[in-house]
Amino acid sequence: MGATDPVTPSSPSMTAEAAVEARRLRDQDPRHQGLRKATRELEGWFVGTLLKKMHENAAKGGLFEQNAQSGMYRDMFDDAVANAVASSGSFGLADALYRELAPHLDEERR
Repeated sequence: MGATDPVTPSSPSMTAEAAVEARRLRDQDPRHQGLRKATRELEGWFVGTLLKKMHENAAKGGLFEQNAQSGMYRDMFDDAVANAVASSGSFGLADALYRELAPHLDEERR
């Protein structure tokens, strides 16, 4: 296994040091960086869509008044929350998608 060989960091026969090195190499790969970015963006979009749908179906009242301006501020608030959730990874969707899709990038390289 050379330094440029793609390695799945979770291989059972891999030592802890080799797994850390494989993860480091994977994180430096532009294709993996692109996949990580795409999964975070998808998570942000998904969380934003959930929040918007929740507000559409929630009972009237609450934090925002019901007028045209408040709708715009509510959408901005939803987008900010969605972006914060996605960038922190606290929802977990981006990480799950990345774990599922990253091995396919490694297979393409072989």
